[in-house]
Amino acid sequence: MAGERFELVDRMAAVEAIRRMNEEDLRFLNRLIVERLKFIAQARSTTLLARFSVGDPQVLDYRHFRESMAARWTRCQSAAIKAADPDALVTVGLIQWSVPALLPGVEHYSAFRPKLLAALLDFQEIHFYPLAAGFYDYKAV
Repeated sequence: MAGERFELVDRMAAVEAIRRMNEEDLRFLNRLIVERLKFIAQARSTTLLARFSVGDPQVLDYRHFRESMAARWTRCQSAAIKAADPDALVTVGLIQWSVPALLPGVEHYSAFRPKLLAALLDFQEIHFYPLAAGFYDYKAV
Protein backbone atom coordinates (compact mmCIF):
# COMPACT_ATOMS: atom_id res chain seq x y z
CA MET A 1 0.00 0.00 0.00
CA ALA A 2 2.99 2.31 0.55
CA GLY A 3 3.34 4.68 -2.35
CA GLU A 4 -0.06 3.78 -3.77
CA ARG A 5 -2.60 6.55 -4.09
CA PHE A 6 -6.04 5.75 -2.77
CA GLU A 7 -9.00 7.63 -4.21
CA LEU A 8 -12.35 7.70 -2.47
CA VAL A 9 -14.76 6.89 -5.28
CA ASP A 10 -18.09 7.30 -3.52
CA ARG A 11 -17.89 10.14 -1.02
CA MET A 12 -21.60 10.03 -0.30
CA ALA A 13 -21.31 6.39 0.75
CA ALA A 14 -18.45 7.37 3.07
CA VAL A 15 -20.57 10.17 4.54
CA GLU A 16 -23.44 7.76 5.11
CA ALA A 17 -21.12 5.22 6.74
CA ILE A 18 -19.82 7.91 9.09
CA ARG A 19 -23.35 8.96 9.99
CA ARG A 20 -24.10 5.39 11.07
CA MET A 21 -21.02 4.99 13.27
CA ASN A 22 -21.30 4.92 17.03
CA GLU A 23 -19.19 7.15 19.27
CA GLU A 24 -16.45 4.57 19.82
CA ASP A 25 -16.03 4.01 16.07
CA LEU A 26 -16.03 7.77 15.43
CA ARG A 27 -13.31 8.32 18.04
CA PHE A 28 -11.24 5.53 16.47
CA LEU A 29 -11.71 7.02 12.99
CA ASN A 30 -10.83 10.46 14.31
CA ARG A 31 -7.54 9.16 15.77
CA LEU A 32 -6.69 7.57 12.42
CA ILE A 33 -7.45 10.78 10.55
CA VAL A 34 -5.44 12.94 12.96
CA GLU A 35 -2.43 10.60 12.74
CA ARG A 36 -2.64 10.56 8.93
CA LEU A 37 -2.81 14.37 8.79
CA LYS A 38 0.22 14.61 11.09
CA PHE A 39 2.12 12.21 8.83
CA ILE A 40 1.21 14.23 5.72
CA ALA A 41 2.27 17.51 7.40
CA GLN A 42 5.57 16.00 8.52
CA ALA A 43 6.27 14.61 5.06
CA ARG A 44 5.47 17.99 3.48
CA SER A 45 7.73 19.80 5.98
CA THR A 46 10.59 17.36 5.39
CA THR A 47 10.22 17.72 1.63
CA LEU A 48 10.30 21.52 1.88
CA LEU A 49 13.33 21.54 4.17
CA ALA A 50 15.22 19.12 1.94
CA ARG A 51 15.26 21.82 -0.77
CA PHE A 52 17.59 23.94 1.34
CA SER A 53 21.22 23.48 2.25
CA VAL A 54 22.71 24.21 5.67
CA GLY A 55 24.19 27.58 4.59
CA ASP A 56 20.93 29.08 3.29
CA PRO A 57 19.74 32.20 5.18
CA GLN A 58 16.20 30.78 5.43
CA VAL A 59 17.54 27.68 7.15
CA LEU A 60 19.52 29.81 9.59
CA ASP A 61 16.40 31.87 10.40
CA TYR A 62 14.40 28.68 10.83
CA ARG A 63 17.12 27.22 13.04
CA HIS A 64 17.16 30.33 15.27
CA PHE A 65 13.37 30.30 15.53
CA ARG A 66 13.33 26.63 16.53
CA GLU A 67 16.17 27.14 19.01
CA SER A 68 14.28 30.02 20.66
CA MET A 69 11.17 27.84 20.93
CA ALA A 70 13.20 24.98 22.43
CA ALA A 71 14.76 27.36 24.97
CA ARG A 72 11.36 28.79 25.84
CA TRP A 73 9.92 25.29 26.34
CA THR A 74 12.92 24.22 28.43
CA ARG A 75 12.74 27.39 30.57
CA CYS A 76 9.03 26.80 31.21
CA GLN A 77 9.49 23.12 32.08
CA SER A 78 12.46 23.83 34.33
CA ALA A 79 10.59 26.58 36.21
CA ALA A 80 7.58 24.30 36.72
CA ILE A 81 9.74 21.44 38.03
CA LYS A 82 11.73 23.73 40.36
CA ALA A 83 8.49 25.31 41.64
CA ALA A 84 7.21 21.87 42.61
CA ASP A 85 10.56 20.68 44.00
CA PRO A 86 13.46 23.16 44.28
CA ASP A 87 15.91 20.30 44.87
CA ALA A 88 14.92 18.30 41.77
CA LEU A 89 17.54 17.99 39.06
CA VAL A 90 16.32 19.15 35.67
CA THR A 91 17.54 17.83 32.33
CA VAL A 92 16.36 17.37 28.77
CA GLY A 93 17.10 14.21 26.81
CA LEU A 94 19.09 15.37 23.79
CA ILE A 95 19.56 13.37 20.63
CA GLN A 96 22.89 13.11 18.84
CA TRP A 97 22.00 15.73 16.26
CA SER A 98 21.09 18.31 18.89
CA VAL A 99 24.30 19.99 17.77
CA PRO A 100 23.82 21.51 14.30
CA ALA A 101 26.92 19.86 12.85
CA LEU A 102 27.20 16.75 10.69
CA LEU A 103 23.45 16.45 10.34
CA PRO A 104 22.11 13.80 7.99
CA GLY A 105 19.97 16.66 6.61
CA VAL A 106 18.66 20.03 7.81
CA GLU A 107 15.30 18.44 8.58
CA HIS A 108 16.94 16.37 11.35
CA TYR A 109 18.06 19.28 13.54
CA SER A 110 16.24 19.03 16.87
CA ALA A 111 16.86 22.66 17.94
CA PHE A 112 17.59 21.56 21.52
CA ARG A 113 21.15 22.87 21.30
CA PRO A 114 23.22 21.96 24.38
CA LYS A 115 25.20 25.21 24.44
CA LEU A 116 22.03 27.30 24.50
CA LEU A 117 20.23 25.16 27.11
CA ALA A 118 23.11 24.61 29.55
CA ALA A 119 22.18 27.54 31.80
CA LEU A 120 18.59 26.25 32.11
CA LEU A 121 19.51 22.70 33.15
CA ASP A 122 21.26 21.02 36.04
CA PHE A 123 22.91 18.50 33.74
CA GLN A 124 22.73 17.37 30.11
CA GLU A 125 22.42 13.92 28.63
CA ILE A 126 22.78 13.03 24.98
CA HIS A 127 21.36 9.84 23.53
CA PHE A 128 23.22 8.30 20.60
CA TYR A 129 21.33 5.97 18.29
CA PRO A 130 22.74 4.11 15.28
CA LEU A 131 21.06 5.15 12.07
CA ALA A 132 19.81 2.61 9.55
CA ALA A 133 21.59 4.39 6.69
CA GLY A 134 24.88 4.29 8.56
CA PHE A 135 25.37 8.03 9.03
CA TYR A 136 27.80 7.32 11.84
CA ASP A 137 30.52 4.78 11.18
CA TYR A 138 30.64 2.65 14.32
CA LYS A 139 33.91 0.75 14.47
CA ALA A 140 35.59 -1.27 17.16
CA VAL A 141 38.57 0.57 18.58
